[in-house]
Amino acid sequence: MPGRDQNSPALNPAANEAARAALFAQGFFSSITLPTQVWSDSGSYAFDMPHAGIGLYASVRVNGTLTWTDTNGTPVAPVLSSRAPFNLFNSVVFKDYLGNTRISSSGPILHAIETFKTYADTAGETPNTTASRGYSNTAIDKFTPGAVSGTGVAVDFAFIVPFTLHENTTIGTLPFTVPSGNNTLYLTLNPLYSGLAAGTLNPDSPLQTAGTGHNTTTTANLTGATIEVTYYYVDPLPGMELPLMDFSQVYEIVDVKTTDNLSQNATKQIILPTGRTYQALYGELVNAGALTDTGVTNLKLLINESTPTLQETYGAYLHRIRRTYGRDMQVGQFLWDWRSRPISPSNYGSIAIQLLLGSGFTASGTSWFNLGKESLYVLQTQVY
Repeated sequence: MPGRDQNSPALNPAANEAARAALFAQGFFSSITLPTQVWSDSGSYAFDMPHAGIGLYASVRVNGTLTWTDTNGTPVAPVLSSRAPFNLFNSVVFKDYLGNTRISSSGPILHAIETFKTYADTAGETPNTTASRGYSNTAIDKFTPGAVSGTGVAVDFAFIVPFTLHENTTIGTLPFTVPSGNNTLYLTLNPLYSGLAAGTLNPDSPLQTAGTGHNTTTTANLTGATIEVTYYYVDPLPGMELPLMDFSQVYEIVDVKTTDNLSQNATKQIILPTGRTYQALYGELVNAGALTDTGVTNLKLLINESTPTLQETYGAYLHRIRRTYGRDMQVGQFLWDWRSRPISPSNYGSIAIQLLLGSGFTASGTSWFNLGKESLYVLQTQVY
């Protein structure tokens, strides 16, 4: 337990910041790759993080060979979901050794968060692939099934599970050198292929049907595939002061999927829960089984549930995103970013976001709105 010295990093913000700066200046950026686990369609996995250092993030990688077999013998290429390949991961949950759920999210939301934290301008990137994100090494970032192939095509993609507000800070994380218990990452997969009727889309499966050549007897498999998790952390020098105030907060990412008020001329509203300081929100609008922005007319941010403080036409919103970030969101994805000035509902009575749908929106098939909430909150139980 930390002492009661008023100059302690547990009590003094200046001392805490000095300890954090020293940690990143003198500590070692380190990593440990955990034993791989064999990929299984719709499988579930648990990875216990090493008892080492102060956690920054984990990289989750899928590596294997994709085979796509049409029993009709018709060489029709599969169609990729607009959320592929990251929607292979239906659920990504991180629980600390005290049982606190710090992350309860999905692959697409975690990828969107990392995109706007880290990636440079990738305007014009190809939708539905991990390629064209400003990289040139063709040995990684591969998920392009192409046509039916008897020999298969390589798959190799990854996404980041963050344990802290940013990899250059320890705000919201904890020392993973806990004496007992485990900090555990749980992964649950969607089916690789939805197995639906020809021409049907399923937003929760990376591979879709393409035409009359595909049907429920079409199969997809990742042969020789593994799931690899690499843990990245900062390792302090012996005797270093630690930024203890940083560990009194929890960095949290939570997804909430809803289906109400998705119709013509409807207002989709979500009120943010209290007790959190919000860094950003990431939305996904799915209709007819695919990400879409058809029919979206306006976006609003409200305080006290009734006073608009930011209201934009969809066109104005798109221009603001491009001007701010030098890139576009993927069609059907939405971003509300307060990282430079985090907001808390307790300061305003309430905070709500609205997505206004006009006459151009027609609900069809699978329709939902998924909102990923990135926030900090104060932990009541000490983790050091």
